[in-house]
Amino acid sequence: GAAGARFGEGVIEMVSIADPTKRSTFRVVLVAPSDVASKEGRAVLIWNNVVSPKRGDKARILVEITNAAGTNVQATIYDGDGNVVREWPPERRDRGTWYYEWDLTLEGGLRYAPAGTYFVRVQCGTPKPILRRLVIVK
Repeated sequence: GAAGARFGEGVIEMVSIADPTKRSTFRVVLVAPSDVASKEGRAVLIWNNVVSPKRGDKARILVEITNAAGTNVQATIYDGDGNVVREWPPERRDRGTWYYEWDLTLEGGLRYAPAGTYFVRVQCGTPKPILRRLVIVK
C-alpha cells in the first residue's frame, strides 16, 4: 500500500546515446516487500535480477512473511533446463523478512554459473510456489 515503508527514493536521469541533448528523468521509489505481499501474506523479491559474476554481483532473494508465524520456507534456483543449481533446506520461519544469497557459483564454488536465465522458486506456506526470474550476464 501507499502507506508502507520505503527503502529509498531517488531520481534516475536517462541520456540518449544517439543525441546526448535528449534527457529524461524518472522518479524511483523502492518499497518494502510487505507493500507487494500477496493476499496470502507472503512476497518474494530479487534485488537486481540481472547479475554478473564479473561485477562481483550476488543474487539476493528476499522473502517477506506477513501473515503466519512458523511458516516452512524453501528456496531453490534452477537453470533454464530445470536443473537445480542452488537449494536451501526447508526452514521454519516466523513473520518477518528473510534473505537468501547466491554467489553465482556452482560445484561448491569451483566455477561460476554460465550466463543465461535462471528461475528462483520459493515455497512458503501454501501449495503454490512463488517463481521469479534471474538473469546472469557475462
